[in-house]
Amino acid sequence: MADIYSRIYDFHGIVRLKIVSSQKQYIRFFDDEYRHIKKIDSKNEDPISILIYIGHHSLRDCNEKSDEYFSVKFKNFFKVKYRIDGIDRDQTEIFFCGDWTIHFYPFIMCSFLLNEIIDPLLYLKFIQKNCIILHSACLSDGEKGFLFVADNGGGKTTLALKLAKNGMIFLNDDKTIVSKDGVLFGYPRSLRLYTYNMKNPPCSSLPWKIKIACYVKDVVRFIASIILNTDIYLATRVNIHEVIPNVKIGKGYKLSKFFLSTNKTGEQLECIDCSNTKDKDLIDRFVAEITKLCEIDRRLKVNILKNRRDIILAVEIKEKEIIRNILEKVGSVYTMNTFKVNEKFVYNSLR
Repeated sequence: MADIYSRIYDFHGIVRLKIVSSQKQYIRFFDDEYRHIKKIDSKNEDPISILIYIGHHSLRDCNEKSDEYFSVKFKNFFKVKYRIDGIDRDQTEIFFCGDWTIHFYPFIMCSFLLNEIIDPLLYLKFIQKNCIILHSACLSDGEKGFLFVADNGGGKTTLALKLAKNGMIFLNDDKTIVSKDGVLFGYPRSLRLYTYNMKNPPCSSLPWKIKIACYVKDVVRFIASIILNTDIYLATRVNIHEVIPNVKIGKGYKLSKFFLSTNKTGEQLECIDCSNTKDKDLIDRFVAEITKLCEIDRRLKVNILKNRRDIILAVEIKEKEIIRNILEKVGSVYTMNTFKVNEKFVYNSLR
């Protein structure tokens, strides 16, 4: 009988994720990805929010005609199958396996599982706990938390790394867990670096080994996109300590300032009062814009809740309620063009 490996990851005592597999390499992947997330003994009896079984054995008794069964061909490249049990219960179970290519590309398969299934499920579980995962970078001065919400390629990572290099406490560069009451929780994972990140400090001073890996992946991405006739994104996973060796990692802080990236042409920050404004349309516009940037939400609807319109509607109502409450709590929104504003100017504005 094959050995079974498992690990429990505790996200700030709010949501717990358990991974089970007969392949130790999968556990190593998630240990590396969640290196800053608290790990709990697998024998711990506290409630589990998400339970993931990885391997062909997990789908042995699966009814392929069930609404909870999914078969996906990802990017015209590989095929995965998974079954969802208990999506409307406190503990949701996922039985996941890939096709024969999983033996040759375990890293890609784990990345699919992480980005397309686990992240959306975490999003759902946090929503149910009156929290939301926002597409944002997050830093702190040790007392107050600062949130920078932006789209993909919107400069979150570059700005976050520059501020962390200047002494700010780093929580994450891509996704932040925010409670309805405006408390920021870090979701620090490996940095995803692309060639455009290499053009700016501190990434421009990275070792050539990492830079070459990044440029090679960009070439592979370009070729694969042509062959497979679809957009392919291949980032280079880097531990933040390789970029900033003495970086300080934070966990939870009260939200003090909310920054929203826009395509405005000016270099200045614009402060918009959300607490006293009578312009309901303005608040609604901010809520809609921030909700649109919750890109995990789209994957949740497609990969997890495809056949559960009732839960989708409940999530849409809840996420807008949470975002509106966060804006009312923080009081103001600072809009800026992340690429045009000077990080020193932003750093001084945080004091």
